[in-house]
Amino acid sequence: MNVILFFLIILETIGNIGTLICIPIMINFIFYRKEWHIYYRSIFSSLVVACTIHSISSIVIYSIIFKINYVPVLGTNFELVDIYSVSRLLLKGSCGTVRICIWIMGIERTFATVKKKNYEEFHSYIITLIMIIVPFAYGFNIDTIGNAWNFYKKNYVNFCIAFDCLTLVVFIILLVLNRKLHTLHNRKMLTLSEKFQIGENIRLVKISLPITILFILDNNAFNIVFNIYTLTPTEDEIITLINYGSLAYCYICFFIFTLYQYKERLNSKYCLGRNKVLNLQTNDLELKTSDNTQKNNGNQSLKIVNANNTLIPMDYDQKSYFKVYANVW
Repeated sequence: MNVILFFLIILETIGNIGTLICIPIMINFIFYRKEWHIYYRSIFSSLVVACTIHSISSIVIYSIIFKINYVPVLGTNFELVDIYSVSRLLLKGSCGTVRICIWIMGIERTFATVKKKNYEEFHSYIITLIMIIVPFAYGFNIDTIGNAWNFYKKNYVNFCIAFDCLTLVVFIILLVLNRKLHTLHNRKMLTLSEKFQIGENIRLVKISLPITILFILDNNAFNIVFNIYTLTPTEDEIITLINYGSLAYCYICFFIFTLYQYKERLNSKYCLGRNKVLNLQTNDLELKTSDNTQKNNGNQSLKIVNANNTLIPMDYDQKSYFKVYANVW
C-alpha cells in the first residue's frame, strides 16, 4: 500500500472515530438544554445526526480502501462496490444535510431576533417536524434536484458558496445586533422576555458561527483545488475523500467549542451533583452516629458551643431570655 494513502486512511479514521466519541456527549448535552428553543434544538439535533452518518460512512469507506489497497472510482467494478457506493451516497448526503442545517440555523435565529418579545411562545410541532425532515430531504436528494433542474446542477458549487457566505454574514449581523440590544439591558428598556431572548441569541449565534466558518473554509478550499486543477477520476476521488475527512475534524472543533461555551453550567452541574452525593454520605454518617449515641445515652441534653469553644448557658428564665433577645436586636 502507498505510504501516503496509508497515512491518509489513519488520519481520516482517527478524525471520524473522534467525532463518534463526541456524539454521545453532544446528545446528552442537547438533552439537558431545556432553555433552548425547540426549533433550535431540532436543527442542532439534525446536525448531530448528520455528523454521525458522516463519520460512520467515512469509516466504512476507508475500511474498504484499506482492504482493496487502492482508492476506487465510482462507476467501476471492484470488491464491495455496493457497500462503497451506498457509503459514498450517505457521505455526500450528510454534508448536504449539515449545510442546510446551518442555513436553517441562520433563518431561525433571525426570526428569534425579530420576534424577541414573544419568541418563546412559538411552539409548533409541525414546524419542528419540517425542520427535522427538510435538511435530510435536501441533503440526500442533491443529485435528484440537479437532474430535474439543470441550472442548479451546473451552478451547484457557486450556489453553495453564495448561500454559505450569506449565512455567515447573517450570523455576524445577528451577533452585532444582539450585542447592541444587550446594551439596552442596563438602561432597563427591555422586558424580561426580551432580555432572555437576546442573551440566548448571542450565545446560540456564537455557537453557530464556528461550524459555519469551518464548513465554508474547508469546502471552499477544496472547491478552489477542483476549479484550478484538472484531475483524473482517481485524483478527484482522493481529493473528495480528503475533503470529507477534514470535515470530521471541523465537527470535533465545533463540538468542543460548543461545550466550552457552556463550561460554567456544566461545571456547576457536576459540582452540584457531587455535593449532593457528599451531603447524602455525610447525612447518613451523622444519622448513624446520632442513632448510636441515643442508644448508648438514655438522657440527652442540648449544649451549644461558641466560637471560643466554651459552653453557652441554656438555663435562662423567661425574663433573661427576652433581655438577651432584645440586646441582640
